This record gives sequence, C-alpha cells and structure tokens, in this order.
Amino acid sequence: MTPDRPRPMRRRMRRRRRVNPNLNGVDRIDWKDVDFLKEFIGDRARISPRRISRAPARLQRQIRRAVKRARQMALLPYR
Repeated sequence: MTPDRPRPMRRRMRRRRRVNPNLNGVDRIDWKDVDFLKEFIGDRARISPRRISRAPARLQRQIRRAVKRARQMALLPYR
C-alpha cells in the first residue's frame, strides 16, 4: 500500500483563441462577396459555428446575416 500524500496542484494553461486569418482587417462583410462567404459554409450548406470558423461574435453575426441575404438573392444554396 502507498502512503497517502497530497497530489501536486496543476495549473491549467489557457490557450488564446486564434482568429481566422481570412478575417484580419475585415470591418464589414458584404453579402455580394460569394467567394468569401463560401468559406463559412459547409458541404451541406450550413453556416459553420463560431468555434469552427474562429470568427469573433460581431463578425459571426455579420457572416450569418450576409449568408442569409445571399441565399434570398439566390447567390448561395439553401441545401
């Protein structure tokens, strides 16, 4: 049997979240830029979530809005 000894305290290192390199210097996202928006849509035409797209919350909302507008104008598929 091993004697009871306290376990050493381990500190968790938090990694800083990296921003998507395609979004560096982007202020506004335009719904007419279809090639740019296709990077944020998966193969099943679903908008990728923030943890996948690595976009800040403000830009992820703009991406969502732009994709929906582009779909209404028939520039992007629904499915």
